This record gives sequence, structure tokens and C-alpha cells, in this order.
Amino acid sequence: MDFSVIKRTKLTETSVVEFRAEVFDLFNHANFGQPGRVVASTTFGQITNTRFPTGDSGSSRQLQFALKLKF
Repeated sequence: MDFSVIKRTKLTETSVVEFRAEVFDLFNHANFGQPGRVVASTTFGQITNTRFPTGDSGSSRQLQFALKLKF
């Protein structure tokens, strides 16, 4: 579940400042990878990793903040 909050504040008649806070994987649930598929392996049938351990689509909670000036 992702969540975002945006607050826009008018500075002048033509300019606006916008603050944005975004949370990815709000409840910090793990996205598990596929179980081992090689029958001869010691990890056959076991889940040993998460789906995306790192990167933009990581399996852990991520917070992102932005401040934008529109004129």
C-alpha cells in the first residue's frame, strides 16, 4: 500500500509552493520471491529472498519528500 499527502499554499496571486510526502510500502510487508525450483538443491521449496531486495521497487518502506515552487 502506497500513501501520499500534498499541501499547496498560495504565496502570491501567481505563485504556489507545494509540499509532497510519499510513503511506499506503508505497512512494510515483505514481498517474497519464488521458492527454489531445482530439485537437487538444498534450498528446494524454500523462499530465501524477497522479490525486490533493493532499488526503486524495494521490499522495504521508503519515504520521499518534495518541495516545489510554481510561478
